[in-house]
Amino acid sequence: EVWKEIKFEFETIDTL
Repeated sequence: EVWKEIKFEFETIDTL
């Protein structure tokens, strides 16, 4: 799912 990949990147940026 593309949304899962986008969510994963978003969470990574949020953690950073």
